[in-house]
Amino acid sequence: MSLRDQLFSAGIINKKELRKSKQAAKKERKKKQGSRQKKSVVQAREKEQKAAEKQAHVAKKREERLVRDQAKAEVTRRKQVDQLLAHHQIRAYRGDSPFYHLSANRRFVHKLYVKGSVSVDLERGDAAICHLGGDEPVYVIVPARVARKILEIAPDHVLLFNGIVASKKDQE
Repeated sequence: MSLRDQLFSAGIINKKELRKSKQAAKKERKKKQGSRQKKSVVQAREKEQKAAEKQAHVAKKREERLVRDQAKAEVTRRKQVDQLLAHHQIRAYRGDSPFYHLSANRRFVHKLYVKGSVSVDLERGDAAICHLGGDEPVYVIVPARVARKILEIAPDHVLLFNGIVASKKDQE
């Protein structure tokens, strides 16, 4: 016998209060049962969650691979530019004529002493001034065809190239 039944038999509560108490208990039980979910719904939710986690993991791996590939491409590009500049530089350019151009950080004007013929080549666009990267940039003079290749690969290494300006004027 439940506590309600004992109270009813003792005469402490009447039949109406007993019925209301039973109905309230029944509602409470139904409410608890209603919040339970079927196993299929729970399994489907878990499956969706696992799929979302797997998709996020795959996306993260793809992003890491992309960053790694970009870094590798940057290193390859830098090596290629350094190789082009080292192999194709005009070595005998030092002279007594000052030639002014932008510095490697593009903040200051830098003075480079060159021969008269090299100065004319630079002004005509037959040669260009580039820099090898590093803490202390090394300024290098290269022929126009090499400067065009470097412009395609890494335009930030070309400091002065009048070939671009001349070709634009020819088009107009």
